[in-house]
Amino acid sequence: MSIPQVKFHTERLVYRACKKEDVKTFLAIFDSHALLATWAHPNAPTEELWEEAYKRHEKSPYFIAVCLPDAAATTQSNDGTPKAGQVIGYVTLSAPQVITKISRFTGKGYGREALLWLFKQGFQNLNLHKIESEVFSWNEPAKKLYASIGFQTEGVIRESVFMDGKWYDSHYIGLLEREWRERYGEKEI
Repeated sequence: MSIPQVKFHTERLVYRACKKEDVKTFLAIFDSHALLATWAHPNAPTEELWEEAYKRHEKSPYFIAVCLPDAAATTQSNDGTPKAGQVIGYVTLSAPQVITKISRFTGKGYGREALLWLFKQGFQNLNLHKIESEVFSWNEPAKKLYASIGFQTEGVIRESVFMDGKWYDSHYIGLLEREWRERYGEKEI
């Protein structure tokens, strides 16, 4: 069996390792109350929370900055990967979630594209049996996105998170490798 070649780009996005200086970019992404509704944590993001998250995930091979290609770049890497431009979010396989919530980038399908790329790495290159996540009931867009990819609800913990004066449920979701293969096979993502 040969080792699969990992492409660090998809049709519209480029992926690179997260850097410590990305923390300020991620914090700026959530500098809006409307975007906080998609934040996967009951407390508003602070620089300290992002620093903690960075330290927790920095050793992970899949703590990835999601970027738009650098339109000004005239060269690509040897494997054809375009040069990474503006960071618009991140994905990590240790807590599979995608954040592409900068107002002008929301609703363009970047989150789906980045998640499909990430899950392909998990199932095809890391040989994972299952990928799971937690989504809070206030985050309907994330619940719909994960369901459209094939995730199944595995359990709900009722009224487990208190935010903005209201209790919310935690939804535990998962996608098995065989479900991924049935849906996506080996096709290019």
